[in-house]
Amino acid sequence: MWHLVARLKEICGFRGVGCNRLLPYDGPEYGFRRVLREVVFYTDLETGEILEEMENPYTGEKVRVVPVANDPFNAIFRETWPEAPSYGGLNTEKREPKPFILNWNIIGGKLMMEISVHLYYPNALDPKIWVRESSGPMNRVTETFIYSASLDDLQNPDLTTIPSTGAWGRTTPWLAVVVDGASARTLPVQLHVCGCEGAGRYARSENR
Repeated sequence: MWHLVARLKEICGFRGVGCNRLLPYDGPEYGFRRVLREVVFYTDLETGEILEEMENPYTGEKVRVVPVANDPFNAIFRETWPEAPSYGGLNTEKREPKPFILNWNIIGGKLMMEISVHLYYPNALDPKIWVRESSGPMNRVTETFIYSASLDDLQNPDLTTIPSTGAWGRTTPWLAVVVDGASARTLPVQLHVCGCEGAGRYARSENR
């Protein structure tokens, strides 16, 4: 994780766990119901330990670090794209129905897919109240996802789960702990993504 001030500067690590399931959906239209819950922790760049407080790299003050426990991010997948995430009711954007067609590519023996999501919604930290902590009245967020899995695995009818890897990126306003409300900065986050079977490969690596 970096904070943009003239050039990239690393602030802390970022590590999370999510649980995601697809279930048959018997509604007016047949589809699948995706249920998801995730938690994220900020970590020390040198030790990888979960942070409870950190030194603000721009003011030198000690600040409390709050981990992420997102609202359940559930969705119904049918012939059209599901609605954008609500972020606790902050995002009220309604999209025109579009066919649910994913961007699949076959590269060697791998099937790869990427998705990008662009959002603009009110900031939960009102700048009139959170003068130093808020990045402004609105959040401009972009999230990108890349998934990769074996084409043979995907075509194997005997498998009920498939090993996969990928990446997740998010460009977002800076963290509240930076308490730099006087300047509009952007914070890019990049993470490896893998299933439980691959998590051990990253046990000693720090995603920043």
